[in-house]
Amino acid sequence: MPTGYAPKIHFRCRASTFRQVCDRLRATFGEEFVNALRMLHLDQFLLMPAFKQNVPLVHMLLTKWNVKKQCFVIKGKNIPFTAEEVVLITGLPNRGAEFVVGNGRISGVTTNDLRHEIDGMKRSTPLKELLEKFIVYLLSNLFFPLANFRVPSSILPVAENAEDFLTYNWPASIREFLVAEFDSIAEKHRKNTPLGYINGFVIILIIWFLEHTKVVDPVEELSHPRFVRWDSQIMYSEKDVLGLFKEVQVAKEFEGITEQENALIQGDKI
Repeated sequence: MPTGYAPKIHFRCRASTFRQVCDRLRATFGEEFVNALRMLHLDQFLLMPAFKQNVPLVHMLLTKWNVKKQCFVIKGKNIPFTAEEVVLITGLPNRGAEFVVGNGRISGVTTNDLRHEIDGMKRSTPLKELLEKFIVYLLSNLFFPLANFRVPSSILPVAENAEDFLTYNWPASIREFLVAEFDSIAEKHRKNTPLGYINGFVIILIIWFLEHTKVVDPVEELSHPRFVRWDSQIMYSEKDVLGLFKEVQVAKEFEGITEQENALIQGDKI
């Protein structure tokens, strides 16, 4: 974050911490763990770049959210934020039922507790136990981070059985959760009240912006999923962001969708 910058909004989604955990797990448990995640369409998250939070950029984008139109309005263009785009960014298939985190019980476990548990796992740890902890950490640290980094009780049963995990449409669930957060922040902005925190997988909003604008060139233009295409060290100051939004050209849709990506959008089993 730029020196001296007072953040206008905060969020708990931290890709750098998540990547550190992934690197350790891959080094300790090797291909057996990677292959098990591949069966769940999750192995790509081991390569999640350690994106910086880019708070000035995220804040500017959130000021462009139109609750009534349910889209971003940038330079007079209505730019939707869709589940299909979340598919392309994350590499998760577009099929299954929506998962609702809900406003119910919060477990007594935090994401920091989970990280310490994962750090303490030995090579002899049963694969089922390892997968369960990883899924809970993924859902609570990236997909649905909540207040005080608490783990919502609703995600615990999902991690216990791989078959249950595969019954949910994670791109649609991530999108719906974030849109509710966008609406809440927009209402606070309208009332000129402090914005506080935004929950959810906020990092993908940065990738969404880069895909729609190409304000920088991707480092791996044809890589999949799209979160691996972009330099994790991209960082914009508040001044940079103001300049960007004066000149930026915004495409209505993501470009260059491949057959493989279309299969994920259609929910095909690949």
